[in-house]
Amino acid sequence: MNQKFQQVRKLSAIALAIGALYGFAGSAAAQYVSNVSQSGADNDASVLQQNYFGGLQTVTIDQNGNGNNATAEQLNSGQSSQTILQNGDANDGRILQFRQAGASAAINQVGTANSAYIEQTWLLGSSASVTQGGSANSGRIFQIPPVAPGLDPRADYSSGRINQQGDNNVATINQVGVNTSGPGNGAQASIDQIGGNFNNATINQNPDSQRSSASIFQGNGANNNGAVVNQTGTDHQASVTQAQNGFGGVQGSTALVTQTGTAQSAVSDQRAGGGSSVTILQSGDGNNANATQVTFNSSITVNQAGSAHSANVSQNLALSTTASVLQTGDANVANVNQGTTINENNNQAHVTQTGTGNNASVSQGAPGTSGQANFNEATILQNGSANLATITQRGLGVGGNPNTASVTQSGFGNVAHVTQGGGAGNHATVVQNP
Repeated sequence: MNQKFQQVRKLSAIALAIGALYGFAGSAAAQYVSNVSQSGADNDASVLQQNYFGGLQTVTIDQNGNGNNATAEQLNSGQSSQTILQNGDANDGRILQFRQAGASAAINQVGTANSAYIEQTWLLGSSASVTQGGSANSGRIFQIPPVAPGLDPRADYSSGRINQQGDNNVATINQVGVNTSGPGNGAQASIDQIGGNFNNATINQNPDSQRSSASIFQGNGANNNGAVVNQTGTDHQASVTQAQNGFGGVQGSTALVTQTGTAQSAVSDQRAGGGSSVTILQSGDGNNANATQVTFNSSITVNQAGSAHSANVSQNLALSTTASVLQTGDANVANVNQGTTINENNNQAHVTQTGTGNNASVSQGAPGTSGQANFNEATILQNGSANLATITQRGLGVGGNPNTASVTQSGFGNVAHVTQGGGAGNHATVVQNP
């Protein structure tokens, strides 16, 4: 347990509940209920509940004012719940739960510059949630295994959720050693940041976090936001969505998904705006990556190492965008679609595949856009056998700024298709070597 949470404070109000039973075999499990309510500024509230023989434990702390501190701690309970409510600015709420099953923890804060921290250790089927309304708030959830040698390093089937509304907020969920064995779903982590700019969201699930899912949503004013998902283990799912109501916004936002293991799935969706970037890195077998942008001046990079991967990249209504897919392994599939309606000029798409039986396709411009989707570049590199490469470009090129399509294949039994429409100024190159 973090030592800084065990420091003795000078408290204006103290609620202390400690339970310990000695030798009462067969007696009913003890129950503990603590409620603290404070109004004003610079108040402290602390609740400690201990119960080594199970039983229900509940804690509620309600503070109204600025600069308040609330700490709730529960140890060794069969079932427990903790809730901290804070209304004001510069408040700090902390919940600590250790060695419990089915525990729930919730911190709700309204105001500016508030901090919420939930730490759940050695738990089964527990849940944690942080809700913050305002700006410059920090929300953190840690669901972690015990650190002592010989203890079962699990926090199985746990879930963490952070919901923030406002600007300049930071949200972090760390789930470590979750669901390393047993049936059912693994850990679930989700972060929603609504109606704000300059927010940052991070989800970490590792190591050996099986059957786990991570979701980040940043919307309705999602400019200059950052989203990061890191997953290690097997059977992960990751989703990142950065969206703006209407056509605009999502400027300067970045999304990054990193997955290591097998049978992973990653989806990133950035809607409207410009200057956005999506990067998905996957290492393992059977991965799937899908990135969609309705943006300007954006870049998508998908990097997959392993076999049986599938990467789908779609950039619509995009100006000067770049999509790059690198796959190493067997039976990979990469699809890049840039520009489907208007102003699809100067797109760049690069696909590199190594292995056997790969399929790569690049489409720039929608059917019927002969006066649009101009001056684009598409490159497909395939090293292996029985590969298929397809490039379709629609639009015009001019002498100094043509549409360019290039396919290079090394190996046997490869097939390349290049189609360019628009009438003039197009360049196509196909190189096939044994």
